This record gives sequence, structure tokens and C-alpha cells, in this order.
Amino acid sequence: MINLREWFGRNALRPLAYAIGTILCLHVSYLGYLAHDEYAAQLHQIDRVVQTASLGIQQDNRSLIESTLLMGLHNADAAQVALCRGEVVELLYPPSTANPCSAPAGGFFRWTIRRKAIGVNAEDFVFVVNGFDTFAPLVVFIVITLSLALAIVLVLGRARRRFQAEILDPLRLGLNDERSLEISELDELRRKNQEHNALSRRQAVSDALVDLSAQVAHDIRSPLAALEVASGDTAQLPEQKRVLIRSAVGRIRDIANSLIERNRVADRIASGPRAAAREAAAGSDSGQLLSSLVDSLVTEKRLQFRSQLGVEIDSRLDASSYGLFTAVPPPDLKRVISNLINNAVEALPGKGLVTVRLASGGDGTEIRVRDNGKGIPAELLARLGQRGETHGKSGGSGLGLHHAKASVESWGGSLTIESEPGKGATVTIRLPLARPPEWFVSALEMTSGAAVVVLDDDTSIHQIWQRRFESADGENHGVEVLHFSTPSELRSWVRATGRTPEATLYLMDFELVGYRETGLSLAEELGIEARTILVTSRFEEKDVLADALGLKVRLIPKSLAGFVPIRIEPPKAPERLDAILIDDDPLARMTWSLAASRSGKKFQSFPTVADFLRGASTVGLETPIYVDAELGEGVDGAQESMRIRDIGFQEIYLATGHEAAKFADFKHLCGVVGKEPPWLEPSPTAPRQSAEDA
Repeated sequence: MINLREWFGRNALRPLAYAIGTILCLHVSYLGYLAHDEYAAQLHQIDRVVQTASLGIQQDNRSLIESTLLMGLHNADAAQVALCRGEVVELLYPPSTANPCSAPAGGFFRWTIRRKAIGVNAEDFVFVVNGFDTFAPLVVFIVITLSLALAIVLVLGRARRRFQAEILDPLRLGLNDERSLEISELDELRRKNQEHNALSRRQAVSDALVDLSAQVAHDIRSPLAALEVASGDTAQLPEQKRVLIRSAVGRIRDIANSLIERNRVADRIASGPRAAAREAAAGSDSGQLLSSLVDSLVTEKRLQFRSQLGVEIDSRLDASSYGLFTAVPPPDLKRVISNLINNAVEALPGKGLVTVRLASGGDGTEIRVRDNGKGIPAELLARLGQRGETHGKSGGSGLGLHHAKASVESWGGSLTIESEPGKGATVTIRLPLARPPEWFVSALEMTSGAAVVVLDDDTSIHQIWQRRFESADGENHGVEVLHFSTPSELRSWVRATGRTPEATLYLMDFELVGYRETGLSLAEELGIEARTILVTSRFEEKDVLADALGLKVRLIPKSLAGFVPIRIEPPKAPERLDAILIDDDPLARMTWSLAASRSGKKFQSFPTVADFLRGASTVGLETPIYVDAELGEGVDGAQESMRIRDIGFQEIYLATGHEAAKFADFKHLCGVVGKEPPWLEPSPTAPRQSAEDA
């Protein structure tokens, strides 16, 4: 809250005081300069009088002395001028009883200036000047300026008190009350303030509902993904129960999609039309995830035809529909599929099933819209898609199907219709595939023995991943799946195990309910961005995508967690190399590499032991390891080489110019050698020695 007295002093009185002080200093400095200049001119005139009068003394010319002193009295602007011999006055103008020859040199109003006569040691000239006359303008100006500043401060202080008493106090007391204010402008301000407060309360409620709906959508998505995976194993159930389960899952998906779409609309309204236009332009230039497009469109159609109780619209998404992208503009493609679904519903005899299926087809993708309606006669089937041809629709012009066919062909695809009377019709759209975006995970690839860490606050997602890795035979491949629900659990595990990013795959939710951390912030904090995959239903949000791309973290839509391919590669057999050099000197590593290339040797080099250990599993344990004794930044190569011994390597050498005796305590070393590559002839000045021989 603003304190008026403090605000007024800080923003009015203090700047005013600074301004007045600055002006005063500038004027005082200028007037001081003028006074000093005038005083210097006065001293110059006195020196000229002294020179002329001294000449008169030397010539014993009294008339010259007297005329010069009288002239100096006027030109030097002096009050008195005297010729003194010691403290005795010889000449004094104007005559006076006072003795300036014995007067002190200082004084506030009258200054005494004494000058020796030139060429005559016994004679002095004394000039009495009025110092107040010199600095009187400066003193007067300072007094006027201070008086003006004081007057301004008093006026402003009185204005502040009146403004406080007559305007601010009534405004503060009556702004939120129903009573009118005496000032008409303030009364209007009070009314607008009350309207703003009411609008703010409504906006707060609306924001709370939006946040709640977003949270509900997030919470629904996780169990929905589990239900979709589980519903794939209902083949043994009766048809009626399968339809019931499929309808329930579809209804839950519709609720989640509707909530998410409402949030997107609210975000567009809040961001303004320019932001919405930028988002639409960005979406048109990038690949569109077809499963997301089909899912949202089927939800929209279910809501459109929910009044027709006998009509069921279903989407069939499975592993074959995973990771399919197209470069077709999403609004145009949705319009085409929407028209095909409308045609399929209109072809049903009051009730029936319309299925939208997405699958890969060769080097492209297929979108099939099938209905179990009355079908299309063979004689009309070949003509459908041409302008003016329609079937089963009273008043139909055939333009919708013609436009769909023309649009699909303009995108480099094709549209075909298959039908059999009494069994329905199938419209198949074939489109070329687009390359998946940088953020998308086309498949989970790992080697045997890897660890998979799942971080999610929903147990159903943990169940999905556990089931997926069991189906991929992860147990027989030595894949360990670890489950965490909170950030603290993950932090504790990473710090306790010291797992490197290359050895572990992290599947992390973005939003963790009840925690300020996100999957992205945790990945950055723990330094595991390179092996983190974000599994989230917020994969289409621009901010989430931008943050993930900034950290080079890839994403999997949470609804597709049950379909992402999992490939577990068997571990590569360790390869025996002729030598490995660990040296922080790039020149040494280059020298060994060139020598190995000339000699046809298999060779690798690393700047640190930690870098070598990260890829040590691919190196045969019988490979000779050469470690520099001084690895930079104070790292002891001999001590570090013990870490290499601990993982099973036995043939370890220290490559250094130091004497071998210095490393006699390191019994695991096979020897201490020079800096030359081992496949070259050793230098006679640097013979190889074993640590034990030394």
C-alpha cells in the first residue's frame, strides 16, 4: 500500500530539492568564477600601480608617485592606498587617521593587500579593498534561491495536505461503498471499480473451473490409456459386453477430449486472435499426428449425433496406427473425414455402427470410414466421387464426396470406395506419410540389461508400462523396470545408484499432481535429459514442446503409451582392441591414433577414466589399457586406474615420463611405460619397466 507522505516526499519533494540544489550549485559556481575573475583583474591593476610607483621612488619623483597612487585608487577599485616604510605612513590616499601600514592582512569585509616596492627594499605599498563588494551578488543570489525553494516546498506541502483531505480520503473511504462521492469523477471511478471487482470475482471462478477441467482431463487420460490397452483382450467376452466396454471407453475419451478442447479455446481467447493465428499457421507447416486428429474428430461426431440413440461411432486405434504423421493441413483433412462420417451415418437405416480406422499401408497411411448400412449398388459405385453423383440422400448433390476426392488427390493421395449391397460401404483415404517431428519417439529402443525408470503419479500408467515390457520379453532380456510416484523417490534412487544416463531410460510424466516439479525440471536437475522421454497428454501444448526441445527431451503422447513399439537389442559382444589410451592431452591422443592407423591397429582414446567407463561394456577385458599419470585438474591417473581394475580389466599400464619407482605401491599395474604408442620401438632413453621391477 502506498503511503502518501512517503510517495510525495520521494516523487515530488526530493526531486524538487535535487533540482533546486543542482541549479543553486551551478549558479554559485558561475558567480564564484566571475568573482574570482574580477578579483584577479583587481590584483593585476594593483601590480601595474606598484610597478609605476616603484619607478617614481627610484627616480625620487614625488609627483609621479602621487599621481600613480591616485590613479591606482580609482583603477584598482581600492578603498585606500598607502606608501609605507615599515609601519610608518609616508603617503595615504584618501587621507585618514587610520594606519593601514600596521593593519593585519585578513578581514571579512576589508582586505589588506601588501606589495613590495620594486628595487627599493624599505618601501611597501598597501591597498585596502572591500571584499564584500566582490562577492555581494553571489550572496544575494543564494538568499533569493533559498527563499524561492522554501516557498515552493511550503506550497507543495499545503497542496499535498489539501489533496489528501479533500480527494484521497473520501475516495479511499467511499470507493467500495454504495454511497455517492461528492466529486462526480470520483463517483464514476467508484462505480467502475465495483464493476471491475465483480468481473474479477467471476473471472477467478472461471479460471478455477478451467484449471479444474484441465486437471480432470489429465487425470482421466491415464486410466483411459489403461482401459484402451485392456479392452484389446476382450475377444473372449460376448458381443454385448464388448460393445458395452467399447462404448464406455469411448464415452470417457469423449469427456477428456471435450475438456481439453475447451481449455484450448480458453487459451486462444486469452491469448488473442494473433496468437491463435500464429498457432494455426505453425500447425499447418508441421506434421500432424493422425491418431490425435482422428480421436478428436470421432469425439466431435459422437456429440453431434448423440440424439440418434441407435447410431454408434467408434475409432479403432491400435499399434498399427502409432506414429503416423501427415503434412496435410489439419482443418482440411478433418473437414474431409467429417463429411465422410456424415455420409456414413446418413446411410444407416436408423441405427448401426460407423467405424473410423487408422493404419499404416505400405509407404503411406490409410484412413477407413466404414458403415454397416444398406450399401451401394454396383452400377452406382464406379460413378461416385464425380460431380453430381450421389446415393441414398434425398436432395444430395454429390459435391461433398467430389470435393473430398479432389482434395485427397491434390495432397498426393487417393480415395476409393468399396461396397456390397446389404453389408455397408468402406471409404479408404490413402495419404503419403510425413517424417515424424523431432520430439516424437517412433520406438523405444534399448539393449539387454538396461534399466527403465517410470515416474508417474497415476498407478494405471505404471501398470501399462509393466505390462508392455513383460509383453516385450523384457525380463528374459534383463530389463529392469523401476516405478516411482514422487520426485523425492526418483532423486534418492539416482543419487544412491549413480546410474549414468546411457545405462537407464527414463519415462516421466510432465505434470506431477501436488508437486511444483515437472518431468522436464527433474530431468534438467538430475542431468538425465539425453535419456528422458516425456509421457504426457500435454504433448500438443506449445510451451511444453518448446521446453522439451530446448532440453532435447523427446515425447510420447500418453494415450499412445500402450502402442509404442518396444525393441530390446541383445548386447554387443565385447571387442578386443590393440590398445586404449586415457590421456587429457589431445595431442597425445592424436599421436597414438595416427600411429595406430599406420600400423593397422584397433585403437580408441578417451580424455578421462569416467568417459572410458561409460562405454567399457563394449570393450573386451583382455584389451591393454594405458593411463596417463596426470590427467589434468589434479586427477591422479594411477589412482583412477584402480577403477578400471575393479570392473575386470587386468592389463593396465601407466603411460608417463616419471620413474617407475614412484608408482611401486600400485601392484595392479602391469608396468610403467613412456608416452610412445606400444606398437612402436621403445626409445632407448625411456625403457619400459614394470612396477614390480622398480
